[in-house]
Amino acid sequence: MNNNSAIVPVRTTLLMVLSLLVAISLFDPIQGISQAAPCLNPAGSTATTAPAAPAAYPDPTESAAPAAPSAPSSNPTGSAAPAAPTNPAGSAAQTIPAAAAPNCLTGKVIVLDAGHGGSDPGAVNNKVQEANLTLGITLKLKKSLEDLGAKVVLTREDDSDKELAERTHKSNLVKPTIFVSVHINSCKNPATDGIETYYWTGHSRALARHMFDMLVAVLGVKANFVHQRNLYVCVYADAPSVLVEVGYMSNKEKCAKLATDDYQQLIADALTQGIVRYIASKHPSNKAIKSKEHK
Repeated sequence: MNNNSAIVPVRTTLLMVLSLLVAISLFDPIQGISQAAPCLNPAGSTATTAPAAPAAYPDPTESAAPAAPSAPSSNPTGSAAPAAPTNPAGSAAQTIPAAAAPNCLTGKVIVLDAGHGGSDPGAVNNKVQEANLTLGITLKLKKSLEDLGAKVVLTREDDSDKELAERTHKSNLVKPTIFVSVHINSCKNPATDGIETYYWTGHSRALARHMFDMLVAVLGVKANFVHQRNLYVCVYADAPSVLVEVGYMSNKEKCAKLATDDYQQLIADALTQGIVRYIASKHPSNKAIKSKEHK
């Protein structure tokens, strides 16, 4: 047997082993792992704005605006709203807000938008329609604001159809101090409840925070979040604008409360306080609050 012929298989084997070792040393195992899918919110849709904000239960009946990169915004970084500050455990404790000074809203124009209406009932629970409840709350809020001297314009005054573009157009014509859209949320989990407020532009963020804080304090309900989201009315209303979700239609107990005049008035009082505090923060010389807040 030729000794050289015996050496060839050994060399071949060594070359194969060396090649394998080189391949292993060059392989980056991280590159071989596919990245995880984007985190979904509880409603099963991916967030389109403010990814750092807490996941939301979006109102399935509210139309979202298309991405609006050219919309004016003083919050170009798209930073998420700060964490909810009060009552995170959803305790029943309530805060009695300080009384607003008489005529503290004189000269202010406020547009109120009762969500849905007409052929669009919004969320429905046992024949109770969101559109009817938002109108009831909005009419009570209108009176509270007028009692403080504000001029109030409604996007709808009855159970009628109003397109979203029609609502924001009406608001932009009167050039209001603020725009507030009232809604009631809904989701698959019947135990879910709490308050959320939405804004889009940076100059609306403080308004959303004041409304959120007072709703949580006055109603004594769970503080869910303040969230930046490109909802149509928030994007296309020129004035500082917010959309407030004052509870959950899908929660049977809360839906029953929302249908009562007393609870609707309590919501209207909380929204009034949020508006007063926002305007006082922009015009501190107005002395909009008569006395200190107490519990």
